[in-house]
Amino acid sequence: MTDAQTELTARVIALYQAGQSLRQVAATVGIGGTTVLGLLIENDVPRRPNVPKIITPQMAQQICDLYASGQSLRQIAAVIGVSAPSVRGAMIRKGIARRPRAEAVPSGPDHPFWCGDQAGYHAAHGRVRKARGKPQRCEECGTTDPGIRYEWANLTGNFNDINDYRRMCKACHNAFDRGGVHT
Repeated sequence: MTDAQTELTARVIALYQAGQSLRQVAATVGIGGTTVLGLLIENDVPRRPNVPKIITPQMAQQICDLYASGQSLRQIAAVIGVSAPSVRGAMIRKGIARRPRAEAVPSGPDHPFWCGDQAGYHAAHGRVRKARGKPQRCEECGTTDPGIRYEWANLTGNFNDINDYRRMCKACHNAFDRGGVHT
């Protein structure tokens, strides 16, 4: 097993044990849910039970008390031994009011992990989506078919310039990239 695989496995296990569901772990680390499940099984990590269909009064009171004390859904899930979405569902069924969301983490240069021009490929494309929205049409062929996938295609290889992108359908983007304008 490579160092990267060992790190990925350790991160998957840590996220799952911190209360994230299989689906949440998969989305966080960018792998499939089946792969997450396989890693947990290979490493003898016990699965959390599903929340019972009937929440006992003791469980509801425990959830209410923990939530009122300021614990997050993930923290409560870890204590009770279920996923955070299961805790949320139990809260809804029992009518436990949700606290207002915490203040949003700042974005852009104000974010504590801002990388500036050192940002990776995916972060750069994320900045474009945030600034310019999700593409809904292709500027190459002109299609606007909602059944087609549209992407932001970088024009010159300057990934940090949000204006150095064009809206393209997947087919045009692939053709553009094969044209050798940038790698």
